[in-house]
Amino acid sequence: MKTRLALIAIVFASLIMANPAGASRYRTFGNLNVGDCDYAALANLTIYHDPSAVITTKDVVSTWRTGVNVIGFGEATGFGGQRIASVQEINNAQLDASIANGGVWAVVRIAEGPHAYAVIGATARRVEVVTWGIAYWIPRSLFLHEVVQMLAVTWDNLGK
Repeated sequence: MKTRLALIAIVFASLIMANPAGASRYRTFGNLNVGDCDYAALANLTIYHDPSAVITTKDVVSTWRTGVNVIGFGEATGFGGQRIASVQEINNAQLDASIANGGVWAVVRIAEGPHAYAVIGATARRVEVVTWGIAYWIPRSLFLHEVVQMLAVTWDNLGK
């Protein structure tokens, strides 16, 4: 419970202190109003891969409403003209290389239940994630304690 409270505190502190330049690149894609975090994470991971990708909240929310599997959607159609070429479940040892090769879609445990992040950076001590439209750093040990699943993503085209 203390770990979850610490994660929530870090998330909200990071939201308050977020770098506006980083915040402007990523968006909530409706995740503050609907439970589409899986799809919002994929949309933000797409933007990490290809900053010129055009993705609207309407695109993300309407895809979420179809109930289609988010990874299957990413492989078949994707957002902003970017499709996933491959997906592989990874562990901590593979995290840094996976970020460099396309990014990581991750599910973590938070107080409200499972939540998806786009993982876009890592150091030995910290992990950079995007959620609720903001990129922020959290301690790697806390991230690894709360992570349920990490999927390395590569893309069909060069993009980034």
